[in-house]
This record gives sequence, structure tokens and C-alpha cells, in this order.
Amino acid sequence: MNDPILFGMDVRQLFGGLMYWSELSIPMLLFARAYQKRKPFFLRFFGILLLGVLFCVGTAYLRTLLSDAVNFGYLLFRFIAYAGLSLLVLVTLLVCYQEDAFELTIAWATVEASRGAFSNLYYLLIVATGHDPINSSKILPFGNQNVDLLIQYILFFTVMFGLSVLFAKRTRAAKNRRDHTVLNVICIGIVFADNLLLSCARPFEGESLALAVAFRSAILVCFVFALGLLLGLLKWNRLTEELSVTEQLLLREKRYYKQSKANVEAINRILHDLKHRLNDISDKLTAEELDSMRKAMALYDSNIKTGNKVLDTILYEKQLYLERNGVRLTCMADGAALSFMKSSHLYSLFDNAIDNGMEAVLKLPDPESRLVCLNVAKSGNVAEIVIYNYFDPSESVSDTSKSDRNRHGYGLASMRTVAERYGGSLITTQKDNIFTVAMRIPIPPEA
Repeated sequence: MNDPILFGMDVRQLFGGLMYWSELSIPMLLFARAYQKRKPFFLRFFGILLLGVLFCVGTAYLRTLLSDAVNFGYLLFRFIAYAGLSLLVLVTLLVCYQEDAFELTIAWATVEASRGAFSNLYYLLIVATGHDPINSSKILPFGNQNVDLLIQYILFFTVMFGLSVLFAKRTRAAKNRRDHTVLNVICIGIVFADNLLLSCARPFEGESLALAVAFRSAILVCFVFALGLLLGLLKWNRLTEELSVTEQLLLREKRYYKQSKANVEAINRILHDLKHRLNDISDKLTAEELDSMRKAMALYDSNIKTGNKVLDTILYEKQLYLERNGVRLTCMADGAALSFMKSSHLYSLFDNAIDNGMEAVLKLPDPESRLVCLNVAKSGNVAEIVIYNYFDPSESVSDTSKSDRNRHGYGLASMRTVAERYGGSLITTQKDNIFTVAMRIPIPPEA
């Protein structure tokens, strides 16, 4: 054989396998960094990493048993060698990460497509700069073989990191994936077929540069197409999950409103009875006792009248909740402007808005700043809702003290969904330590 042999191994085969294994393993870690890891992660990962190295050593030994002739056995060996390392990446994801197998498969195909797109694009750049892609990695007019290889890997990992940033913004795949399974299979099929074609066609690339360039260009288009489909699928899954969670929150808040309404009505009945009983026994109590009981009753005596019974119920309940937590609620609301909205939607808007405001002001050291302000007004044919509160600029708005951090952010998303259902909009602003949520919702002509 013409290839150098060391300890009975084909050195070029060993080096090529290890480079290919690293080109898959490192991007995989970048793309999967947002996933939840299985414990012990490092033991699992290094175990499979070692398995990949042993696989490369094994294929290097097997290569010495083959002739240099390009025949079926040689092509089959190349395919098995590279496909085996590729499948080890999928095994690594399944063994090391606690995610759904469906999404891990998407991650694997995305890593493969990203690497394939880069390697073929870099091949075409080498040709475009007038160099021999068979014996050179050069795309610049200076440097030597080591510098060229370093430049290639710097560009490779830079591109992989950039793509992984887009990938990492995804959330877990939506539970209803029936329509996406076929697309996922198509993407994986494209990636696997392209890798098969490349591993089998590469030995013939030296015979015709023009044919190699045409082939590589076609494969590049396929990889880019698959990558676009996969990233689009992840975005669609994220939007689907957000919509699903928002719908669940709206249904939950509808039930909460019914319970809140029942609670408020029960409190009002009890207060009505207490007032009459207090009048009957007032001559038997001291002035201090009467004053104490009236103050206690005043705390639960609703004085919020907005012109919208649903809004009154919501604000009454939230006011009691805020007062128990040392937060004041100020309200100037024309509830009649919101009479066209469903009760569950009103509850969703104000429950989430006031809770978010309370969470922010409770972090403030000054009790006087623990204030949530609410304004509802009619401006022409538009209902304007503004909720604002102080916040600590040193605290990230994305931080939360909620026990379920995975649901953090869906309250605001739920509010935006409600506003958009009525053709409205929601914007948030931060200025001078004040966080503001402002909504504009068109009032239907018949309202």
C-alpha cells in the first residue's frame, strides 16, 4: 500500500476517521447545549467518545487488509466507516441527553446537515481560489499545510457555533408531531443519502474536476435544503408548543375566574350578614372593638366599581391578594370599554399582568415602591389598557421566582394572544425603573 502504516494501522485512515469524529462530536455538543443532560453526563459522553476512537482504530486496521483498487468492497468499507461514526453521534445524543427521541433525531440530522453543507462549500471555495481540493485545504494565497488546516477548522467551528445559536433558541418539540414525522424522515433521508453518495464518489473526484464540482454543488444544495427544513421544523415546533401552552393557560384561567366569582359572591354575602349582626350587637361592644371590626370588614368590602362586573370581580380578588403581600393596587378603569371581551380573556389579561407586576415590586427594598398601577380607558374606538410598576434594573426582566421556570414568559405570551384575538396589540417598555405593559384593542362596532 502507498499509505503509511504505523503499528499495523493505516495512518491516513486513522487520522481521517478521528478528524471526522471530532467534526461531528464538537458541533453536537454545541447544538445540544440547551438540552437536559443525563447523569453522569461526562462519564456517558467520554465512554462513547472512547468508543468512537476505538472504532477509528478498528477501521484503520481493516483498511490495511484492503487493496488500493476502487471496487465494491472498498466503497462499502468507506460507507460503513463514515456511517458508523455518524450513527455514533445519534447514539451519543440518545445516551447523554434526557430529551424526546424525536427531537434528538432532529438534532442529529441538523448536525450532519450543517457539517455536510460546510465541507462541500469549503471544497468549492478551494476550487474557486485556484487550488487543488484533493491535496490542499488552501483558500488563501499564503500559508502552509498546517496553517491551511487551522484556518479551515477555525472557520468550521465558527460557522457551527453560529448555526448552533439559531438551533439553541428552540424549545422542546410539540407533542402533536404527526404532521412533522414525514418531514423529519425526509430530512434524515436526504442527509444519509448525501453522506452515502459522498463517501462512494470521493475516490473518483480526481478523475474530473468539473464533474466533482457539479456533484459537490448538487450535494451542497441538498444539505442546505435539509438544514432549512430542519431549522424550520424546530421553529414550527416551538410556535406550536407556545400556542398549546397559551391555550392551556386560557382554559385554566377560565376555571379560575369561575372560582373567583364564586368566592367574591360568598364574601359579599358574609359581609352583608356581618354588617347587620354588628348593628344588632354594637351596644354590647366597646368603641375600640367596633372600630377594629369595621376596619377588618373594610378590608374585604369591595369598593372597586369599573362599570364591568367581571373586571370588578377580578380586581377585587387581586386587590386582596396584593394587600396580603404588602403591595398596593391603584386603579382607574372604564370597565365598560371592555364589555365586548369574554370573561376568561379578561381574567387572563389582568391576572397575568398584575401577578407579573407584583413579582417585580416584591424584589424592591423600598415598601413605598411596591405599587402596581392600572389604567383602562376608551380612546375613540379603541380600548387602551396600561399596567405599570417599578422594577429593579439590576434584576433581569427574564428572571423569575416562579417554581415552574419552564412556564416563565407564557403569561405575557397569553396576554399578547388575547389582545391579538381581538385584533389588538401589546408592547412592553422599560424606562426610568418603570416597566409598562400597554395594550390597544379595537372595540367592535356592535359593542
